[in-house]
Amino acid sequence: MPRFGIALGILLQLLTLLAYCALSRQDLWPIIAALGLALASTVVQTFLALIRPGALGFGDVTATALVGLSLGVLGWQASLAWWLLMGAFGLVALGLYYRWPGRSHKPSAPTNRSLPFLPIIVGAALTTDLIFFLGLI
Repeated sequence: MPRFGIALGILLQLLTLLAYCALSRQDLWPIIAALGLALASTVVQTFLALIRPGALGFGDVTATALVGLSLGVLGWQASLAWWLLMGAFGLVALGLYYRWPGRSHKPSAPTNRSLPFLPIIVGAALTTDLIFFLGLI
């Protein structure tokens, strides 16, 4: 994911939240909550990327910042649900990735490519949005 796209998305999200707070006559609490949860999510994702270098890239970390900002306005429950769904979707994706016909089960095989994590981040975010929209949590 291009960093310019992430930066633009974060800026647009902040402007949207600012307009929401102004039009609904709320304090800046939604922006503060969203920024706090986005920062916490980004720090956790950075820590996970540093634990095992190469498993997660900087694009995954910056995408986490953008998605964390958009889900942060829904509250900590949405962020927690998103992290749980990312873990579940990631495990399913890894299982399918290595069971796919023609894939080697050996991580050191020359045909081994890393599993892109951005679709998992976004898929978990969209599922979290849907769950909160339907009022299931």
